[in-house]
Amino acid sequence: MITPGSENRRNIASRLIELESRQPGLVRIRINPGIVPGLAKMLTEKGFKKPFMQSPQQFIVDCGLSYHEALYSLLEITLLSGPNSRNHEFDCWFGSGEYAGWQGHFQLQNYEHLANNRVFVVINISQFVTQMSDLLEPIHKS
Repeated sequence: MITPGSENRRNIASRLIELESRQPGLVRIRINPGIVPGLAKMLTEKGFKKPFMQSPQQFIVDCGLSYHEALYSLLEITLLSGPNSRNHEFDCWFGSGEYAGWQGHFQLQNYEHLANNRVFVVINISQFVTQMSDLLEPIHKS
């Protein structure tokens, strides 16, 4: 059963890191390129060290998939994109596990649309949504 807010975000972060550690490459993260420098700076200010030759985007992804606190911070601005439920429409959840409704394929690719909804990171959970279902609010049928 989901719990509201930050407690459930912590549980989601733990589950995503656990899933990724069992099968590297399973959790796919896409970041709005316009916010990459700010997120990289936030993570370095929290004490995470960026390797010299690593791109800021890869640094964010690596931190998120390796460190619970980093992913927990990212989930506040994240949309979890589930499976294709209808014709190019995907059920989605906010990083807290709250159901966000469905998004069309093009909406999930449009950084401006996502930013208008305060979403800067998209994590594709479609391959393992059943393994996350206890942390996600049920889908609201319209």
